[in-house]
Amino acid sequence: MITLDSIIKIVGGVGGLIGTGLGIYNLVVARRKEAREHQEKDNARQEQEAEWQLLAGLLEASKGGLMLRPKTGSPELRIAERLVERNVLQRFRGGYYGLPGQPIKIGLGGANTPPEHEE
Repeated sequence: MITLDSIIKIVGGVGGLIGTGLGIYNLVVARRKEAREHQEKDNARQEQEAEWQLLAGLLEASKGGLMLRPKTGSPELRIAERLVERNVLQRFRGGYYGLPGQPIKIGLGGANTPPEHEE
């Protein structure tokens, strides 16, 4: 016959198993969240590094009056657009990007004509 003492032990054992299961579940969820946050930080760091590299290259090229014209859909285009949003770069007609106030070589027309600023 099952006594009250046996029922208490069974309920306590089941409760302990449930508590252990929930503890393991919470540990796994916390580890996944930490891994996801770490990956997001790494991605942000890589994007920032790519922005700095693009900006450093453009800064050097702009001394000669050159501008950036990334291909449609390229990572450089996404980076350039982010820099335009932060007012670090200026978007010009024809898909060109340059530094605000950058001196531009003026040609006699055609491909050498400097692009106009787009708002």
